[in-house]
Amino acid sequence: MKPFFLGIAMLASVCSHAQSETTTYKYAVKASQQASFVGQPATIPGTNIYNAQSVFGYDILQPTIAFQIKAANQNRHEIELSTLSISENESRAIGEFTYQYAHVEATRIAVRYEYIFNLLKKNARIKPYIGLAAQPYYEQYFFVPTYSISSSSVDKHIGIRGYVVPHISYNISTRVFIDFNIPFCIFNAQRLKLTTQDPMLQHSERNRTYHFIDMLPPVFSARLGVGVRL
Repeated sequence: MKPFFLGIAMLASVCSHAQSETTTYKYAVKASQQASFVGQPATIPGTNIYNAQSVFGYDILQPTIAFQIKAANQNRHEIELSTLSISENESRAIGEFTYQYAHVEATRIAVRYEYIFNLLKKNARIKPYIGLAAQPYYEQYFFVPTYSISSSSVDKHIGIRGYVVPHISYNISTRVFIDFNIPFCIFNAQRLKLTTQDPMLQHSERNRTYHFIDMLPPVFSARLGVGVRL
């Protein structure tokens, strides 16, 4: 966290001799720290494949990077690399009938496009915005159970989430700004494929595919970022 806020101070110092109007910039780069919580259904009917993601997932202080392009009426286009991570951890995996512990290898990729509406057209130090965003994502979880009597499995999630995003932007200078926003997830549409290596199952039974469309899903996040207008 210290390098993040040190970077904010350095950006403010570099950009102290800026142009007089914030509306004259065309591009901006923004780095943010994001905290999020993603809940999932407790069980998936018809399968006993272990799925740690079926409980919940936290991301505490996950960095993101975004690029903005000025649109008409002082609105903005924003493209963000929201998630790019490969991780390993030990996690409780819940099946339909049993509880197990497993070694989990997770790969997650998510990008986000947002159109941001400027709600205050005049120049001001504090400005409100509202954004509409779409976030396609891919997540893969490879489970290796702690006990040899269990079988390994792979969960693959491909989907898209839609958000309404209120923003509050504070202009440190005419080029440097702080952006605080709380995305509200409106829907989550995903395709989930579960694959198990259980030798007791026939090949045709080792793969299960599910499709979900959840309205107002339990997906919560908040972001604090610093940006530089170019």
